[in-house]
Amino acid sequence: MSVPDSPRPRPRLRVLSGGRGQPEGPADPEPPGSWLERAEGWQAVLLLIFALGVLRLAVAAAPGLAADEAYYWLWGQHLDLGYYDHPPMIAWLIRASTAIVGHSELGVRALCVLLGVGAVALVAASSRRSWVTAMALASLPLFALGGLLATPDVPLLFGWALCLAGLVRGGRWWLVAGLGAGIAILGKHTGLVLLPIMLVSRPRDLRTRWPWLGLGLVALVLLPHGVWLASHDWITLRFQAGHGLGIGGAEPAAMPGLGGLLSFLGGQIGLVSPLLFLCFAAYWAVGWMDRGVVRLWWLLSFPVFLFFALASMVAPSEANWAAPAYLGAAAGLAHMSARWRRIAWVGIGFAAVTSAVLTVHALRPLWPLPKDPTLSLVGGEVLGQAVQAWGIEPVYTTRYQEAAWIRFYGGVHAEVLPGAGRASQIDAMPRMLDPERALFVRPWRTSSPHKVEAYFDSREGPNTVVAPDMLLRRAGRWQVYELWDYRGGLGETPRVEDAQ
Repeated sequence: MSVPDSPRPRPRLRVLSGGRGQPEGPADPEPPGSWLERAEGWQAVLLLIFALGVLRLAVAAAPGLAADEAYYWLWGQHLDLGYYDHPPMIAWLIRASTAIVGHSELGVRALCVLLGVGAVALVAASSRRSWVTAMALASLPLFALGGLLATPDVPLLFGWALCLAGLVRGGRWWLVAGLGAGIAILGKHTGLVLLPIMLVSRPRDLRTRWPWLGLGLVALVLLPHGVWLASHDWITLRFQAGHGLGIGGAEPAAMPGLGGLLSFLGGQIGLVSPLLFLCFAAYWAVGWMDRGVVRLWWLLSFPVFLFFALASMVAPSEANWAAPAYLGAAAGLAHMSARWRRIAWVGIGFAAVTSAVLTVHALRPLWPLPKDPTLSLVGGEVLGQAVQAWGIEPVYTTRYQEAAWIRFYGGVHAEVLPGAGRASQIDAMPRMLDPERALFVRPWRTSSPHKVEAYFDSREGPNTVVAPDMLLRRAGRWQVYELWDYRGGLGETPRVEDAQ
């Protein structure tokens, strides 16, 4: 009598290499010599980091400055312990970078580019499989493009990565974690999210002195900036609360709700790439069930993503705000099963190609895309040199963006006309009083420039300045007026701490 064959168990797509709540063991069982085993070797990681740094420095030298980069450069010309929009780290970095490299686009960006590469290296060195983690971070369009620019996100991400490297190791490394958290917060106040994460990430360590010494180091690093904030009515925190969470505005705006969340998720998928985002989501779905470092990387990534996802329902958000979440998530990829890591490697390939195409497009436009963000890198030099050719200063603008561009590219004293634009750090900088003549620059408008009438009796213009890109698209268009017969009043403008 024959015994019927027992049914074969169905293959299960495990997300984690050890299964939920099961120990991982030394490694996933992989056939010797498989492509996955070769791809995840550690020998080439240092070469990747070096090549990434050289490539990004070369690319960062080419595009013009975005307006915000010029704005942060201007902060660096007036060093302080804090600024209206952000903490001071980005200004310190740009001042040091231009002192080393010189007054140029690369001079503004060089140290920030190196810190961005350093963040990749720190997380990769802390990962179980450094190669897959390094490639995931290096290939993301979010980091590939953002890593070329000098913005507060760069010191935030470097400090965040340093903090994660310390938390994963524990013990005396809590001091490294504390230093990293301090750097992250001095880069951007988003880094404050690290403090509660530090307290819950390794609860057993709280019985030792090292976490408390690490948190004490955070307080020590932040003390000068905290004193500055207290003496300036906490102006940076108030601005960021209104900008990021819609708190404290003069008129409460309608909450984006579900539409804001969907827009946020769409932005994440676009800036991370669909397949890699799917892998991150799979890890976040089950990583909390595991133990040890798998759960630790989950704690260091998903709560951050969730925070910004929920914040997008309260106030309009920007896709790059959630960038710190992907540092821990990329390390989490190293603990996924072999099948999911294969999916991740395919996603890395697609993300790398996307990043390469977008980088080439930023250097030399390939298609006339609607609302092309790379147009923001074009126009500043044209405007600055055109205004310089007038040979008249001061220059008054309606926005801090044009004022910063004119100062960087034209070397001309420019400031925002009182009452013409939102409050900014430029309002706290020295003004040129009692001008005999002046220029007024604003984005092209059909209306009369009536705001200058409070300060000048006569004007002539407008003259038009147009900045085309390589595809002859209009990257910017401005009107320039000549002003004279000063009536007074510019020296009575309130400083930035009184602007709200």
